[in-house]
Amino acid sequence: MARPISEKRLLAAAIKERSAYEEIFSRILPEQFSPLGQLVIGTVSDFYDRDVDAKYCERDTILSRLRVKLANPKQLGAVEAYFGAIPDEVSVPNLLADVRGFRLARLGDQIALGFANGEDSRKISELMNEFQEIHADDSPQDDEEVFRGASVSGIIQSAFTADNQVKLLPKELNQRLDGGARPGHHILVYARPEIGKTLFVINLTAGFLGQNLPVLYIGNEDPASDILIRMVCRLSKMPKADVLRNPDKAEALARDKGYDNLTIAALAPGNFFEIRKLVERYKPKVVILDQLRNLEVYSDSRVQALEKAATEARNLAKRHGLVVVSVTQAGESAEGKAVLGRDDIDFSKTGIPAQVDLMIGIGADETMERHGIRTISLPKNKLSGNHEYFSVSINPQLGIIEGA
Repeated sequence: MARPISEKRLLAAAIKERSAYEEIFSRILPEQFSPLGQLVIGTVSDFYDRDVDAKYCERDTILSRLRVKLANPKQLGAVEAYFGAIPDEVSVPNLLADVRGFRLARLGDQIALGFANGEDSRKISELMNEFQEIHADDSPQDDEEVFRGASVSGIIQSAFTADNQVKLLPKELNQRLDGGARPGHHILVYARPEIGKTLFVINLTAGFLGQNLPVLYIGNEDPASDILIRMVCRLSKMPKADVLRNPDKAEALARDKGYDNLTIAALAPGNFFEIRKLVERYKPKVVILDQLRNLEVYSDSRVQALEKAATEARNLAKRHGLVVVSVTQAGESAEGKAVLGRDDIDFSKTGIPAQVDLMIGIGADETMERHGIRTISLPKNKLSGNHEYFSVSINPQLGIIEGA
């Protein structure tokens, strides 16, 4: 069986480098730590959540916040001793290699047991795919991006010109993203039910199609025919009643706006093995996952399942050079709220945010809902660092979102 890694080494790496924190806690849940370890990692998580640009944690700040949390002197002494035993220095690359090795060993055990016990073949396939993904992460890749003394102008020309950016509608959003997303980016759209998640991604998709980008829309909540009609309404700018009366006109108008580049696949509920097969078959540049929370992943808890799904979506974007847009629910904390934050995601305050480059929260209070107004929040934005929020108006009949 796989030998566990010292949690103090994991905590040392998480404190030392934000990237290590995100890598480690995409694979190992805080719930697997001791009670004192959970207390420390919760404080580290709060530190990174409050400062989205922080590259590391200030140890003195973490210790001060732990002291504030614990009024009982006996508890305080225990946590101070525990924190003092966390090493100041740790080799992050070697620690991450150990994490991957640990995960590979555990997955190997699970796969072997799965075959021995005659478990469901889909579960075994998922475990094998995860094994291959982690193994690929730890192996040199022919197409891996490694730069040394590279030409800055060459990098800009190859990756940061307008031709290499994927613009996001509405334009008020794209203006806050330094020109748009790039292949390999993972974007999250989240909101409470009936606030307009699907409407928002349909509007996004229309923008992608308008840039002549092939789009694969994975739907596992609404029937594919419903999504298709809504997309035709958006592309043709015809209400549903008019589309039903004159489908040929609607189709012709939609084709002029890129309809032929759209593939809609309904999965029930679907898994990443099936999604990768669809990507290989249809060769999209953009993938929409609507919704992330419904995808089938094998995990011990709802929290872990969401984190694993988000990690798989991120890996899909990186491995295939795609822009991936994941959709999920906001939690009850977002009910009736206009401006959403990182901690408003249902069942995932850390795991999903750690695996995305851009978070787009859609919120509204009661008055805004009545008047067709929504607030767009950007609590995480690695594309430009702009965290402004702004208002938009929605047109549910046509699926159009514009600046309010």
